[in-house]
Amino acid sequence: SLPKRLRERARESSFIHTGSHSIPPQLLIHSDAAAAAPISPARAPCLQDLQAMAAAAIRGQINVLIATMFTTGLVDDAFLQLQRMREQGSVTPAHVVEVMNRFLNDAERIINDITGLMIEPEVDFDKVDGLVQQLKVACSRWKAFPL
Repeated sequence: SLPKRLRERARESSFIHTGSHSIPPQLLIHSDAAAAAPISPARAPCLQDLQAMAAAAIRGQINVLIATMFTTGLVDDAFLQLQRMREQGSVTPAHVVEVMNRFLNDAERIINDITGLMIEPEVDFDKVDGLVQQLKVACSRWKAFPL
């Protein structure tokens, strides 16, 4: 098992002995100077195992977060399609951000305009309807991924 392998490698590694204390070799790098220090060949596989474990844990947390957002309706199939496109390399993260910002800015402007019309003493429902149609079009464009 992986933890057993890590313990075995830790025992094989050269510990620094200071009196009655043993200091294990550094596994996590916290500075540029430490990053430049060479990693002994005996410790390299252990570090790779830890990095793989950390990456797997982070991927697991992201998957749980996405599943929760999907279950609660915060994201839908369109989000999953966009995620697949990003993973396939057919869109860049910067382009995704640009499209999302454009949609959110348009939606915010339209909603603010609707709010302004709704607080008027006499509501012009034709104007409100026109803005609602604009919002529907913006949402349908977003779902169609105009990337």
